[in-house]
Amino acid sequence: MSSSNRKAASAAATRTDQQCEECARLHAERRRAAVHLDWSQVTDCVVLLRRHAELCPRPTGGEA
Repeated sequence: MSSSNRKAASAAATRTDQQCEECARLHAERRRAAVHLDWSQVTDCVVLLRRHAELCPRPTGGEA
C-alpha cells in the first residue's frame, strides 16, 4: 500500500461518526487486515466499501 493510500485510509477511518453500521464494520475490518499485513483483505474491504457507498443511507463525505 502506498503512502498516499495509507493517508487516505487513515483519513477515511476517522469518519465513523458519519457512517452507517456496515460502513463502520467494513472500515474496522480493513484496519484489522492492514495491521496483519493482509493486503488482499484490505483490497476486498475497499471494493465492498465502494459498492456499499452507492446504497449507504449516510454519505461518507468523500472517497471510501
